Amino acid sequence: MTDAQATALKIATVLWVIWGLVHAFAGVIVLTSGASSGFAAIADVVDPAALAAEYHPAVGGLLKQHGWNLMWFGVATIIGGVLIWRGNITTIWVTGMVGGPADLATCCSSISPAT
Repeated sequence: MTDAQATALKIATVLWVIWGLVHAFAGVIVLTSGASSGFAAIADVVDPAALAAEYHPAVGGLLKQHGWNLMWFGVATIIGGVLIWRGNITTIWVTGMVGGPADLATCCSSISPAT
């Protein structure tokens, strides 16, 4: 491995760990919040007063599932980042396959026209 490749892996590691920390932290916030405050944490550009409501318990359950997914994506990516730093080439692909698709739905729904 060349010095340039090793440097690129170190930079990728730092970015993956940051991505993982943000997502794990968001997952913990959603898991420890009620439905209204959980929605407010996810949709931070929306006025929290607009989200304040009594939600059906199933909505809270789905929100907790989302928080759990955020948390495990984040933790898996942090672990992957550490292993990439140590030079594990296979982990580059595994971390990309976990972290990459995790935000794909968010990106796709953000660019699609509102219905």
